[in-house]
Parts: sequence; C-alpha cells; structure tokens
Amino acid sequence: MTLSGEFLVKSVATSDTANPELLTHYYRNDYNTVKNCVLEVAKQMNYNVETIDDRYKEIFLQGAKSHIIVTLVNITYYETALDMTVYTYWSLTKKKALKIVEDFYTRCDRKLNFKGKGLTR
Repeated sequence: MTLSGEFLVKSVATSDTANPELLTHYYRNDYNTVKNCVLEVAKQMNYNVETIDDRYKEIFLQGAKSHIIVTLVNITYYETALDMTVYTYWSLTKKKALKIVEDFYTRCDRKLNFKGKGLTR
C-alpha cells in the first residue's frame, strides 16, 4: 500500500469567516509596510521568497516542509488585510499548518499596527 502525495499535504487558509485561530488579520498600515513586514517575517522563519506579485498582491514563500501563499488586500490606503494559505508536507494533521499561521500572525502583530481580526475588526 502506498500513500498518495495528496494525502501527505495538509493545508489551512485564513478568511474573515474561519475558525477564531484562522481569522484574517487587519493592520493600520499601507500595502508596502505590510509587504515588507511579511518579507522580514518570512526570512526570520526560514522561508525563501519565490515570487512577489504586486499586481495581484500575492507573495509565494517556500520552506523546507511547507509553503505559504500570502495575500494582501488594500481596504483603504492605511488599512491592509493579511490572509494566507499554508500547505505542509509529510504531516498527517493540520496542526503544523495552524502553528505556522499562528506564529506568522504573532510576528506580524508585533511589528505592525494591529487593528483586529475577521469581520468584527
């Protein structure tokens, strides 16, 4: 019996209507400030920046055992939402992906002007 590749990839995505630990984070910062913070946090967490797409406001980060697609959304000039989808490899549960999201958000919250989470911001 073999394990399929899809079985070994677990993913989680943040959104405005997700579980409390997966809610979108909003910041009182402009797009470039949030983007620079994401790049700095990615470096601290040992992720390589593979792609930065300013047109679609997405950043693709590659790690040893996971990758992250970060999406930035300009609400106003000084308000930016940060969403991410985390894919982990060789993990049988989603706990590792949840920990990555939690760690990433915690680091960004310390560096940026955190406004709130989800629709209740």
